[in-house]
Amino acid sequence: MNIDILLPHFHGAMTGGNLYNRKLITYLRKTCQWDIREHSIPRGRIFKTRNFGSSAGILLVDSILNPLIDLDKDQRCRIAICHGPLGEALLGENLSHYDFSVFPGHSLVEDLRKHRGEIPKHQVIAPGIDHDLFHGVPLDRPRNLWVSVGSVLPEKGYHIVLEAMKSLPGPWSYHIIGNKNLCPTYADELKVRVEQLKLTTRIKFHGELDQQQVAQWLRRAGLYIAAAPYESHGIAIQEAMAVGLPIMNCAEGAPRSYLAEHHGWHVKASAPVVRRFLQEWLAERVYCDPSQSSWASRTWADVGSDWLNFLESLDGEG
Repeated sequence: MNIDILLPHFHGAMTGGNLYNRKLITYLRKTCQWDIREHSIPRGRIFKTRNFGSSAGILLVDSILNPLIDLDKDQRCRIAICHGPLGEALLGENLSHYDFSVFPGHSLVEDLRKHRGEIPKHQVIAPGIDHDLFHGVPLDRPRNLWVSVGSVLPEKGYHIVLEAMKSLPGPWSYHIIGNKNLCPTYADELKVRVEQLKLTTRIKFHGELDQQQVAQWLRRAGLYIAAAPYESHGIAIQEAMAVGLPIMNCAEGAPRSYLAEHHGWHVKASAPVVRRFLQEWLAERVYCDPSQSSWASRTWADVGSDWLNFLESLDGEG
């Protein structure tokens, strides 16, 4: 069987969706004899799917490309990989143009259903984590060392956190780990704001780090800050859960369903609310016992196996 996979070109940035796609491709190439052909599509360029390979087999398309697709509706089996977030998914081409849609979690399906009505044929295949890197629960964590992981984009809510930290008393430091090149204007605005707030010694932008370095930061930190107003799943939150890191979560979507009470707290994505929480945290008036979760036990091999079973079922139908 032939599988053509169309992915957005992110200039090397490892977003959550990009990580999911890369892990899927690696697994399929290692475990099956199919012809897996990967196509990196520059964002902002219209393209025709009929130009990619033969009409036989399966066409996988990252849904972030949907507004750019001239989809050949007579061509083979078409599958959309819908990573979200919700707003981005709503802007995409109608999913009825695909034979199947695959989502990272049930919450995104339900949220889309509220806006669009019934979703056509779909499958939920949640992400996993690298358990060889993200494991173990340090016993002694510094409460005043905070970390966030995710590309520096407006939808990640970093500007909310910076305003919350304005004149926040006490010894603390906040470390943002994520690619700064996907939206340079936003990254520059954040840097200027940190300078205006005179917090350059407390707030640091580390850029994109490899997974081993990310794991080291999560084990060192005392609190994970998930400031995005919405997450279709939140792989970095799963990784933080796997190392027993307490989590302050602002995100609607999937984290509301899997972030159990003993892993942390859900707070509104607003600067005053986040600020009040951080004040309580520094004053040691909030606690949690972040034991490991079954949500954090899922591996990328589990993800690949689920995809393989799904694709084999389609091949059998053909």
